[in-house]
Amino acid sequence: MGLIKGTGAAIWSYAVRHPNTTLGAVAGFILAVLVLTLGLWDTLVIAFFVLIGAVIGQIRDGENGIVNFFGRLFSGR
Repeated sequence: MGLIKGTGAAIWSYAVRHPNTTLGAVAGFILAVLVLTLGLWDTLVIAFFVLIGAVIGQIRDGENGIVNFFGRLFSGR
């Protein structure tokens, strides 16, 4: 029990100090599971609809972070 509790505390400590790394690892794991269980194209369709939903949500919130990102990406600046 002590080993498991100590390992969990160490992992949580790392996650708190490196939130973006942890988020990226969790997102990568979820993406890998989706690709392996659903297939590549189904996963890409899901990702596309999640992106569209996030864009619509940001627009309704009055933010345009994703829209501005793609605008800068495709404007060549």
